[in-house]
Amino acid sequence: MRFSSLQLHGFRGFESYAIDDLSRVNLLVGKNNCGKTSVLEAINLLIDNGSLQTLARFADQRRQRYFWFSERPPRDVEVLDIAAVFFGYRSDPGTEFLLSSAAHRLSMQIVPLAEVTDSLFSDPDGQRAAKDTGEALSAGLKIVASTLPDDVPVFPLTEIGSLFHSDRLRRYTQQKAVCGSRFLSSVPMYPRDMRNIWDKVLLEGRETSVIQALKTLEPSTESVHLLTGDWSTNDAIIGMGSDRPRVGIGSFGEGMRRLLDIALALVDLADGVLLIDEIDTGLHWTVMDDLWRLIVTTARQSNVQVFATTHSYDCLKGLAALMKNEPDLAEDVSLQKIERALPRAVAFGGEQLPVAIEQEIEVR
Repeated sequence: MRFSSLQLHGFRGFESYAIDDLSRVNLLVGKNNCGKTSVLEAINLLIDNGSLQTLARFADQRRQRYFWFSERPPRDVEVLDIAAVFFGYRSDPGTEFLLSSAAHRLSMQIVPLAEVTDSLFSDPDGQRAAKDTGEALSAGLKIVASTLPDDVPVFPLTEIGSLFHSDRLRRYTQQKAVCGSRFLSSVPMYPRDMRNIWDKVLLEGRETSVIQALKTLEPSTESVHLLTGDWSTNDAIIGMGSDRPRVGIGSFGEGMRRLLDIALALVDLADGVLLIDEIDTGLHWTVMDDLWRLIVTTARQSNVQVFATTHSYDCLKGLAALMKNEPDLAEDVSLQKIERALPRAVAFGGEQLPVAIEQEIEVR
């Protein structure tokens, strides 16, 4: 799937918004709370066909998820704040958001309680959670996508827009994605995910690509090794020659781990979409042009479309420097300035970035 444009209606802080002229690598910029992360979430939801598993991950990242404990049988039930994804934080029937691209559409609708699928409404965990929390089940969540069948179940919601994500509901909430994707937040990738990708890297003989990426921060890097024990900051170790001991990645600082996450994701996502929130996390301004060279060239080689956010001017200057020094890469880059007061994002092509920076045009 390749996005050339994106439309958001009624999603999070966007009543109606459009993003056009998207390219292979797209950097989203703008002030705090302008909606950059929301755009990444919209793309991820569109790819994942509105999977509630994806919504649960967003709720966790935004601290909009908590757990209710069921004593019979003993287990935790996720409570997701579904109202938060709708414009105006609404949860009354008739509320809807619509996400669309040139090739795909997804909507989520709040519908009357009578439309909730019977077996899900009678889920004992959900009923007990509603009773214990005092949040009566009063509406339904309907998911409609252009690549989904018509019989997707309608999920029960409480009067304030909470969804009790029980084991029974989980069996129905993972929809088939339209392509591969990965969302990298500012939190490091889970070790289990890293090891799964690393297995694929080893099978395909692509270790060199990952090592070259890490050389951006540590030129003496010769090898990468992922540990299989319990999680720690040193779940990966770096080899720097036979005469030097291997060193845990935590010793190199946050930037080295960030580079490893990005490199692994790029290698893993052939023909897919990579979403990176706050791409410059932990990285010094002096490596920004090398970071962007890695991303643009690898995205070309693996046919990956990349969406990243930042509000760092140094990150932006690094991209502009790369466009100036290697203009042949410019056709694969766009900058999108997100500002909700406007009906659509302000787009800059890769070839425009060096001029904009040199003339001190405010593009953030």
